[in-house]
Amino acid sequence: MVAPATPATVTGTLVLGHGFTGKSSWFLQLTAIYFAKAGFATCTIDHQGHGFSDSLIAHIPDINPVVDDCITFFDEFFSRFDPSLPSFLYSESLGGAIALLITLRCRDSPENVSSVNRA
Repeated sequence: MVAPATPATVTGTLVLGHGFTGKSSWFLQLTAIYFAKAGFATCTIDHQGHGFSDSLIAHIPDINPVVDDCITFFDEFFSRFDPSLPSFLYSESLGGAIALLITLRCRDSPENVSSVNRA
């Protein structure tokens, strides 16, 4: 997680989602720093089969567990901040598909309303 220097300066939250065969590497880190300088608290996750995750490289036999992991991780991240802050999922490629699946899955699910309102 990357956040502005003081909590009082947080103007929003942002989750960065990498693409297929991507990872939370220097590119996402630089993007996170850029947004943190603009006042956003940011985070990213390495999807299963990517980056530093514990699974076969680029192997996702079922996208649903990946979406579940992201919802759990993102909800925990968002819970650290004022729920009235604007929040965004900033993703590309596979990350964009996951962001869309999160939005579609959570839109009618009361237990995941925090993800819906923040996605």
